[in-house]
Amino acid sequence: FGAPNSTTPYGSSGDGSTVVGQGDSYPTSGGAFRWSSGDIQIIGGSGWFATAANFDASVIVGATGSGNRQAVRWVNGGQQTLGSLAPGASSTALAVSGDGLTVVGEAATSFGGGQVAFRWSSGGGMQSLGTLAGGNASWANGVSGDGSAIVGASTATEGLRAFRWTVAIGMESLGVLAGGSYSSATAISADGRVVVGFG
Repeated sequence: FGAPNSTTPYGSSGDGSTVVGQGDSYPTSGGAFRWSSGDIQIIGGSGWFATAANFDASVIVGATGSGNRQAVRWVNGGQQTLGSLAPGASSTALAVSGDGLTVVGEAATSFGGGQVAFRWSSGGGMQSLGTLAGGNASWANGVSGDGSAIVGASTATEGLRAFRWTVAIGMESLGVLAGGSYSSATAISADGRVVVGFG
């Protein structure tokens, strides 16, 4: 992608026109970048990174990289911090819905505490998705186009399990492959009907 000297891409827009990630503009420290049509632009401060973009890249999400990490959302160039689940606790945005209205990721439940999956919306702010039964940690890696379905992974009594979350059902385990011991969901289709991951 050209300057900065090195870049790490983490995601792309739904229409494929834009790539986002983290750049290094040596000798000064780089930050979150947005690449489109051969041009690269640093959109976040030193050590920051961008993880995902919505369908047309009008909304980009990621996190600050200095001190206590905070989830952020860039909307048409403007920057918004999404907050945390507890005062002083960290958060990281990992995915955004196609319409740009729902952000998901992981956030600490207390300062220095364990991480749980979160869902953020402009109307409801940041909300914990909890864990599967018997679990103590979770994270959300993907969200459907309209934000109605979220996928990720959670610890559980049986071990690490991929999950799918909806408002109507809450968090449900997707199980494991035959003979497997763990699973994790990494992405979901725009219509929310197909989930992919590993196990």
